[in-house]
Amino acid sequence: MKRTDEQMKRTDEKLERMGINLANIGQNQGDVAEEFFFNSLANDTHLGSIHFDDIEKNGHKRRGKTEEEYDIIMTNGDASVLLKSNTKRMKMIWIN
Repeated sequence: MKRTDEQMKRTDEKLERMGINLANIGQNQGDVAEEFFFNSLANDTHLGSIHFDDIEKNGHKRRGKTEEEYDIIMTNGDASVLLKSNTKRMKMIWIN
């Protein structure tokens, strides 16, 4: 019984390490996607017919207990856009 318990403990530790590694792979893919979208938009700062003067990445906003993170923020004198990316697509959150 003691040997089985020891083997189960080693198996649990190995599964935990595997889970951490898989989570890191997902995080890395997300980072690559964010960098891809940022670099693409930095090279051509147009969304449709709207030209943006500035592009910023990894913006944070907090109001009270609510905190938000935006991957890309683009602005010009007339408009602003907040973008959130994942590994497959870019989502426009807000445009003014």
